[in-house]
Amino acid sequence: MPNHVRSIDVVGVGDELVSVGDCTEFFIVMEEAQGTTYFSDLDAILETGTLTQQDRDRCCQLADFLISLHAEKKEDPILYTRKIRDTVGHGECIMGVLDTYPPVPFTTTEEMVEFVQLAVRWWGKIKEKSHRLCAVHGDYHPGNIWWHDQHLTLLDRSRGLYGEPADDVACLSINYIFYGLMMHEDSFEGPFAELFHLFLDRYFHHTKDHEMWELMAPFYAFRTTVICNPLFYPQVTDRTRRNLFNFALNLMEQETFSPDAITEYLQDR
Repeated sequence: MPNHVRSIDVVGVGDELVSVGDCTEFFIVMEEAQGTTYFSDLDAILETGTLTQQDRDRCCQLADFLISLHAEKKEDPILYTRKIRDTVGHGECIMGVLDTYPPVPFTTTEEMVEFVQLAVRWWGKIKEKSHRLCAVHGDYHPGNIWWHDQHLTLLDRSRGLYGEPADDVACLSINYIFYGLMMHEDSFEGPFAELFHLFLDRYFHHTKDHEMWELMAPFYAFRTTVICNPLFYPQVTDRTRRNLFNFALNLMEQETFSPDAITEYLQDR
């Protein structure tokens, strides 16, 4: 054993064994992404209240990426079941994110329990649909989407290579709802509604995955818990958070998601 490695240690292997036992943090070193995040695009639309042709083109490009990615299927029922379970119970998903909430005025502990109970019902409903398992990004939100000129770079594919495609679709599209509510607090209209429908229309026109309408609710619910968390998004108003919570709760009580019913989902229960 090399004299710089102890008898009980954590080691890495390169040209020789290297001790990492005294390290306190670990990092994955990757090529630095160049450009700006998709949040910059959304912020600009929020400021101007209008869309450019580039905004529409990029929305279509983001749909096209998922269309191509989700075409790669995989057969692994156990993996699919675990991915659905993780959406409800994992430390980074619905239950875990809700556990990080500080005291907030827009919801209660009792309602968060109801939120999870509705999500568990969806876990039981869809966990055996393993024929849907495919390649996914896993965290397809604007902070992980970077543009350099017209080149698209994606970051943080850390939740695994395969999963339920509805997670990617919900992860991005809920941001159009989120920004739409920051523009029009109690209704869903305007430029972000246009992008929302453009993204979904393009995706479903090419994939013909109409089954997805029947299982999007828990994935929208998961992404709602993230956006509503004041630790992650401190600038969001409590009214917007309440509307998003309404959206998730009302949607989880439905059997099928309808993209034309967003304003109805936002209503107080």
